[in-house]
Amino acid sequence: MRHKRTISFSIIGLALIVAGIALAFTLKQPQKPLEKFLYVCIVIIGYLIFGHNLGKLIVHFSLKNNPELLKSIEIEQNDERNVMIHNMATQPKPLI
Repeated sequence: MRHKRTISFSIIGLALIVAGIALAFTLKQPQKPLEKFLYVCIVIIGYLIFGHNLGKLIVHFSLKNNPELLKSIEIEQNDERNVMIHNMATQPKPLI
């Protein structure tokens, strides 16, 4: 179920990329400089959404058929030392 949402977000990201590029090329000369910037921002957001969700899909389908690798990754993520390092890194530091 979760990968269906990831696939749909990948499609949305791809649609944003196509829409941004199409808008940038259909208007011959944008009236304002911010118009071109808006289209570039749409493309960048599309790339971010598409790339992030495509990475999730690749990991999901590569680990689906390899339970030994999935178990070793879970053990490494839940290792006490790694958890402690993560907690120390995310704690706010005092300014003094």
